[in-house]
Amino acid sequence: MRFGLVLFFLLNSFLGANVLQEVIDKAKKNAIINLPKGLYKGHIKITKPITIIGHKDGSVLDGGGKGTVIEIEA
Repeated sequence: MRFGLVLFFLLNSFLGANVLQEVIDKAKKNAIINLPKGLYKGHIKITKPITIIGHKDGSVLDGGGKGTVIEIEA
């Protein structure tokens, strides 16, 4: 499963999709999402209990300086 998430992140980053939001949407309740090192552009909305762990060398969520970057409704 972990390899699948990392591969999913890498493939979608080339397509310009909001990769993190897609992973959050597909994650099951109480899932643990380990982010690879990198820059994640866009805003995210969390609507279920999950854990997001950033890489020790840096996982950055960039909202482009606009609006709410992280919204939680869990």
